[in-house]
Parts: sequence; structure tokens; C-alpha cells
Amino acid sequence: MSLTAGADGTNAGGVRRGKGREDATFLSSEGEGEGEISIIPADAVPLLQAGHLAPRPCSTSPSW
Repeated sequence: MSLTAGADGTNAGGVRRGKGREDATFLSSEGEGEGEISIIPADAVPLLQAGHLAPRPCSTSPSW
């Protein structure tokens, strides 16, 4: 995963899929904090919703 902060304050995220995951789809959304973006594999969403996985935030903020 790569995160890039644009000069206009927008964020962009990119994903490099691993072997066997070439067809995986991902969901992305802006986080609650400044510079936060969430990128989640679509097949992980049910596991997150059920509490089996914990989200890990990523940030483009220089304070990270």
C-alpha cells in the first residue's frame, strides 16, 4: 500500500496486490483525522464488522 498527500490537501492510496490476490478489490475512504485514509480488502470487511480483525490506521500526516 502506498499513500500520497497532494498539495491541495487530498489523499491518494494505491495497492500492490500480492501473488494469488491479483483480482482482489479494495475499498477506500477518508479517515476521521487529518491525512487519514482507509484502504481495506473487500473480503476483509465481514471480518472487520464481526470484530475478528482490528483496523490499523495509516496517515499521510508528517506527524506519523
